[in-house]
Amino acid sequence: MSKPSSALDASSCDVYADSARHPLTRTWCVAALALICCALWGSAIPCIKIGYELLGIQNGDVPSEFLFAGVRFMLAGAIALAAAVITRRRLPRVSRTGWPLVIRLSLAQTIVQYAFFYIGVSNASGVRGSIVNAMNTFLCVLMAALVFRQERLTARKVLGCAIGFAGVVIVNLTGGDSGGAVTLTGEGFILIAAVSYAVSSALIHAYSQREDPVALSGYQFISPSHRSKPLRQHTVQPKGL
Repeated sequence: MSKPSSALDASSCDVYADSARHPLTRTWCVAALALICCALWGSAIPCIKIGYELLGIQNGDVPSEFLFAGVRFMLAGAIALAAAVITRRRLPRVSRTGWPLVIRLSLAQTIVQYAFFYIGVSNASGVRGSIVNAMNTFLCVLMAALVFRQERLTARKVLGCAIGFAGVVIVNLTGGDSGGAVTLTGEGFILIAAVSYAVSSALIHAYSQREDPVALSGYQFISPSHRSKPLRQHTVQPKGL
């Protein structure tokens, strides 16, 4: 028995809708972009350490580390907003009620996270720091499910987080050539930064329902970077600046 014409029309529409989906919504594309982002994020610690060397920033020179972070954030925010202007032909805007969201997001994602992150990077090895920093992926899952109730915590997610945490613990306990003993101001601060990142990820997920996520990211990067200007005027003189 053949299907009614209405059923055929509905099924053909579903097939057409699936084939006409934007490439960025396809599973393979999402997975590929996620891998690229993970690779870029994994390269952050080695690149920051290279930046410390190029600018002559010594371990323990916290004001210089904060200035370096502020310059990096200002450039990141400016590039994000400029890219949006080029692609959209207009500057992303945040509503008047959205600016408190930008401030909260900047506290979690930029100020708190990177205050601990940049100090931790200067006191931890690049290998171990990158491994500890990778815990933010598992912390994001737990934070979204247990604290913000944004998704369900399934058995598969619990198993994946457990395996990931176990791998990080084993690497740090075995030591080897990854950089000596674990310290609070090194790997400990990087772990605190990972927790702050997990909080910010949940906030972005919630706030992007109300505001443009590109505008949120661009402005929240730029706003804290201005706080590093007094440091440059009074206390910071790295060679590269």
